[in-house]
Amino acid sequence: MKISYVDFWLETRNAPLSPAEIHGDGWSAIGTSRELRVIHEGVGLFHVTSLEKIIGEKIHITDPRDADVIVCSGFGNVRYFFPHKIKIFLCYEATFPIDLPNSVCFSSSLEHFYLPIYLCYHDFDLYVFLLQGGRSLDELAFQQKKDCLSIISNPNGEFRNRFLEQLMEHFSVDNYGKYANNTRDEVIDSSCWYDPRISTVIQRYKFMICMENCSMRGYHTEKIMHGFRNNVIPIYYGDPECQNIFNPKAYINVNELGVEKSIEKIRFLSQNLKEYNEMLSEPKIHSGSILMSDSYHKFMSRAYFEQTIRTIFEHAGKDFFLHQ
Repeated sequence: MKISYVDFWLETRNAPLSPAEIHGDGWSAIGTSRELRVIHEGVGLFHVTSLEKIIGEKIHITDPRDADVIVCSGFGNVRYFFPHKIKIFLCYEATFPIDLPNSVCFSSSLEHFYLPIYLCYHDFDLYVFLLQGGRSLDELAFQQKKDCLSIISNPNGEFRNRFLEQLMEHFSVDNYGKYANNTRDEVIDSSCWYDPRISTVIQRYKFMICMENCSMRGYHTEKIMHGFRNNVIPIYYGDPECQNIFNPKAYINVNELGVEKSIEKIRFLSQNLKEYNEMLSEPKIHSGSILMSDSYHKFMSRAYFEQTIRTIFEHAGKDFFLHQ
């Protein structure tokens, strides 16, 4: 089987990309740097080593002109030059592949598979974590934590930018990313999101800005999970229906509250340990979450995912859209 990866983003050199690197023993020791490289072997569950195990044959990475299957994303235009090739489109951002004939978003048809991007980073055992609450803080730990952090590099999130400006009028916010940078850290400066050392930085805070680039139904990336996994309350903006997925009692939902009420709630929680711990201790998903339905339990399983991938490779002549 010959595969070509096109239209992916740039990643830092030596960043862990394969499942073995991301989840295996000792992967935290992998060094990273700010030298960028093009992703040409996939990432996470779509890394070439993962696909080889699923389809049971050797994969050869080749030029898209010679590929049996093109695995693509939305960070370039190469895919447009190969209209007759089989393509798997991985939608990591708020961009939908309207150029692909079988791409009707949020469809449960054979040609579509809803796979949240945070599963690519945290694997399918994440379900158990989502059903659990966070760890409560004692008074000393609460007082020692700083207010809020952000790690934002994309300057084009207009709502997010305005919210950050207003929040900084009331709170101390350490901005580690390229946008509005006012704080430097060697770990963050020299690593990527997969690097577990970033957790040691995030866990110093009470709140984390976990806002998407824009608000669009179904568009939620791994951002909210960075707060959840590091025992920090996420300040979220993005998918207007996020409360149907995640427990609205477990995070600050700026979509629902608006800017002023969100800031008021952040202020209240930052000063009241009991109420802060109550939110921190909430399960990440609630009993009414769509992730709790029987159909989503099936979707969010490794067995179903692997069968879907095998089906893709068996159905020559069709394009597939995987919404992440």
